[in-house]
Amino acid sequence: MAGPTPAAPPAAAVRLYVSGLAPPSADLPAALTQRFSSFGAVNGVTVPRPTDAQRGALDGGASPPPEADPVRGFAYVDLVPNDDASVRRAVAAVSSRGCGRADGDCACS
Repeated sequence: MAGPTPAAPPAAAVRLYVSGLAPPSADLPAALTQRFSSFGAVNGVTVPRPTDAQRGALDGGASPPPEADPVRGFAYVDLVPNDDASVRRAVAAVSSRGCGRADGDCACS
C-alpha cells in the first residue's frame, strides 16, 4: 500500500530583470511589487541608480544628491513564485511590451 503523495517542493526564488522603465517615479518599487505580486511573494525590488562616477561624468563633476538621480531604466524583482506556471507567466509579463501591460506603458505605475 502506497503512502500519501509527497507535496511538490516550493518553487525556488528567481530574480527577474525588468527593463524599459521610464519615466522614473518615486513609487517604482511599490508599483513593481504590486505588478508582480500576483505571481508570488515579492521579496524585494532593486532599482539601480547611477554611481558617483557616472553622475560626475554626466554633469561635468557637479553631482546632484543621490535621491535626485534618475533611475537607470531597469530594475530587478526578487520573486518566490507560487508555482512553476507562475514563473512562466512572470517571465512572459517581463518579456512582453510594457512589463506585461497592454497599453505599453513601461512605468509599471
